This record gives sequence, C-alpha cells and structure tokens, in this order.
Amino acid sequence: MASTTATVWGQVATQLANINGAGVYTTDISGTGKVSQGRYTSPPVTPPCAVVWVDSVETAQHVELGVYRREFNMTIVGWVEATSDDELTLTTAAMDLMDDIMRAIEADRSLGGSVYDVIMSATSFAGAAPETGATYGIVVVSLEAYVAMETGA
Repeated sequence: MASTTATVWGQVATQLANINGAGVYTTDISGTGKVSQGRYTSPPVTPPCAVVWVDSVETAQHVELGVYRREFNMTIVGWVEATSDDELTLTTAAMDLMDDIMRAIEADRSLGGSVYDVIMSATSFAGAAPETGATYGIVVVSLEAYVAMETGA
C-alpha cells in the first residue's frame, strides 16, 4: 500500500492526465508521458506537458482531538508551445494551460477522496528552456492539499 504522500501526489498526476483538449479544456496533455511526477527544469517531453512534485509536507493542529492536519505543498509546472514566439502569444497559451490545470484539480477537490480540500495559486509567463533556448509558455501552480490524519499507529 502506498503512503498517504505518494497517494496524494499520484492523484494530482492522475487528474492532470484528464486534460484532453475537449470540453472545458483548451490543451491536451492526456497522452502517454505528458504528465510526469518529478522535478524538472525543462520539459521532459515535447510540450504541451506538465510535471508535479511534492515540495513539503507539514503537520498542523486540527479542531478535532485525536486528529491532526497534514498540509501537502506541491508545485505543478506546465510548458506549452504556441503558434508564435512572441511574448503575448506564449503567455496566452500558458494562461490557457493554467486554467486547464486548475479546472482539472477543481473537478475533484478531494483528489479521489484522498484529501478534504485543495487551494491553488498560479502564474503564467513566456520563457526559454535553459538547455536549448527553446521558447515556451510556462505555468507554475502552487497547490496546497489537506488531509485529516488520526493520531497513533
């Protein structure tokens, strides 16, 4: 059985893989390998793609005796190409992916029943890969997820 941390992390990746470019989504990252778990400074595959990693897990007080709250802090980074390399076009494409990522997580705020809520903040911009100089629209989403954990073994 996977740890609570691995379960929450995996569920975020699962929900991101639902971004298929149809319905409310404008970008398609549903293909094999388009969503990765791990910390990358450049796209691990040809964009569009996204990665998610766990920054930290903190324990906090909970209102119920015998229960504490675990706060998972994760980062989601997405890269997208655009029809033009100008900053406006790249930033707009990144905003579209940012909206898609937030919608995918908000579609099930319990992350498949793993948590009791999530909070996100995000930014998008035009940038270049340090290794290749290729230009992309880039989105960075900070995600906080909360789990109520009973004390004891």
